[in-house]
Amino acid sequence: TIALGGAGLVSVASNEIPREMAEMVKAAVQNDWALARQLHRKYFRLLQANFLETSPGPVKAVLTMMGRIEEHYRLPMTPVSSATRARLERLAGELGLLVETPAPQR
Repeated sequence: TIALGGAGLVSVASNEIPREMAEMVKAAVQNDWALARQLHRKYFRLLQANFLETSPGPVKAVLTMMGRIEEHYRLPMTPVSSATRARLERLAGELGLLVETPAPQR
């Protein structure tokens, strides 16, 4: 959105990678498009994966894998499918976001 004249963005991924998203926005605002693009490309698969299923399910799953939260849901929200969880875990691992012992799933 900044590249198209916006002043900022609303970012789901800021819950998972706040420092990186802030760095990307700062780079864009300062017209450092090379760095902004580099960060965007690095995390683009995560940005997409956050919507593999209804939000906030994928984000909560990744945050649990990162050891930041315990995964709780209230109906009508439910945990992501095992297939989505496997994709998210693989991606989070590739991005170096995983901890050794994730928080328990409930």
